[in-house]
Amino acid sequence: MNVPLAQDAAKTHTLRSAPETIHWGYLDGALEPVLTVDPADRVVIESVSGNPEWMPPGSTGFDVLPELRNIHQQVKRGSGNHIFTGPIFVRRAAAGDVLEVRISDIELRQNWGYNLFRAYGGTLPDEFPYYRIIHVELDRTRNLAILPSGLTVPMRPFFGQLAVAPPKAFGRQNSKEPREFGGNIDCKELTAGSTI
Repeated sequence: MNVPLAQDAAKTHTLRSAPETIHWGYLDGALEPVLTVDPADRVVIESVSGNPEWMPPGSTGFDVLPELRNIHQQVKRGSGNHIFTGPIFVRRAAAGDVLEVRISDIELRQNWGYNLFRAYGGTLPDEFPYYRIIHVELDRTRNLAILPSGLTVPMRPFFGQLAVAPPKAFGRQNSKEPREFGGNIDCKELTAGSTI
């Protein structure tokens, strides 16, 4: 889609993560948009991550976002684990058009992350036949992840999940498997400054 739009006409919208603006564990072309924008508009999208059983204990000092707690309490989870903020409808976009999304910035919203693996999943399933989760401190000022061992790792935040709506005829799609509409693409190149 090539729709010229005067730069000064573009707006900036903020889409917050809340029980009424997210869907959990699936993508579905039948979902109603929670925000409508014009081409060239900018959108600040809040996102949250993690199932209730993956939250850090209160004794760690890690902050769990209040909206994530509300989502855990009020929203029914689908078949996958991923929490999506949206969908967003782009005016004048139609099926078959190409949409360009420019990722201007990615700002972390909390002071921790997590890493987990489970039996018979991942790259080395036979080597680790058990479940383990660790919570990782995120130093947003220095852009470092600090592992429980004290080892520090430089961060380059990226989007694991990014999608357009699947065709309605597909029905509800699990958030685990990526498809032609995107989804769980886990592309480490989708950092600030990238375009998809």
